[in-house]
Amino acid sequence: MMLDISQHMRSSYWSPLDLGWHGNLLASAISPPPPNGILKKNQNFSQFFPFSLSLVFMLTLRSVEKVRLAIQAAIIALSLNAALIFVFVFGIGPIPGMGLKGAAIATTIARYVEMLILLIGCYARNYPPAGRPGELFSFSAPYAVRFLKIALPVIFNEIFWSLGITIQNLIFARSSTDAIAAFNITNTISQLTWVVFIGLGNGIAVLIGKKIGEGKEQEARDYASRIVRFAPLLSLGMVLILLPLSRILPFIFNAGPEVMHTAALMFIVLSCTYPFRAFNMSMVIGVCRAGGDTIFCAIYDLALMWLLALPLGAAAAFIFRSPAFIIYICLSMEEPAKVVLGLWRLKTGKWLRNVVN
Repeated sequence: MMLDISQHMRSSYWSPLDLGWHGNLLASAISPPPPNGILKKNQNFSQFFPFSLSLVFMLTLRSVEKVRLAIQAAIIALSLNAALIFVFVFGIGPIPGMGLKGAAIATTIARYVEMLILLIGCYARNYPPAGRPGELFSFSAPYAVRFLKIALPVIFNEIFWSLGITIQNLIFARSSTDAIAAFNITNTISQLTWVVFIGLGNGIAVLIGKKIGEGKEQEARDYASRIVRFAPLLSLGMVLILLPLSRILPFIFNAGPEVMHTAALMFIVLSCTYPFRAFNMSMVIGVCRAGGDTIFCAIYDLALMWLLALPLGAAAAFIFRSPAFIIYICLSMEEPAKVVLGLWRLKTGKWLRNVVN
């Protein structure tokens, strides 16, 4: 088991590095460089190394149900990051305030501390991710082909999904300053509740993957059916939290009444689409990817975004000059449409592909 997990880890080491490197190239291509050369400094390889290694260890620890170490490392890193940001940004005693540069330094230090905690913890407790160098860095062509066949659709999915989100921001930014401000306020508040569904999706992915690995495919199908029913119901509870949060926007954000009014309308739209979003998140992360159905997952996650939502949003913004909340409705149209596609895939049962055997 140790060898098999180490083989999966070694194939994952390079993916975050490659995505991080090309992500910055993409960012530099679609937006102007910030002042003081900050973007150039952030492209330094050293900032991606601790992130990539920590990410691989955390995901592997989740998959083998050793989550306590990952949680401890994350809490320590976040706490340290917050403290160091305060010190380096504003300055304390002999340490001068460095502004944004100080925040970047603080985050880099916290990333390395997180990586060290995970490495030391895994090897000290002999957890499955703690493979020998020979296990972690030995490659074979058959395994590489097998890994890439599953992983490339996920990488493709994430790249083009991120690009789609960037275009959504671009649509609002090109509409008006008030539109992008309202959109960012809506997203910021919604993330406070959305993390519940991300955690739910990751958790059920571990359970489904474990059942598939044990050869208990019917139990995996039962888990999938339960989660796609439970997530939309849970989202209704999250809406009850989300709507009151929208009422305190004027006390949190320093924005004009027009921006606050638009953000409030966007919150109503967001609340209406939450059950659909919760279902789709569970299908993408918790069911399809856990079941090895990564090619369909990429189509499911991207097709309606690029063929329906983005064209509608662009048309509403640039052709019809619609209000910001109408643009937001157009960009949200993919969610209910994706539910139909997800229910069909779930019913066929073809999402379950045993990638172990």
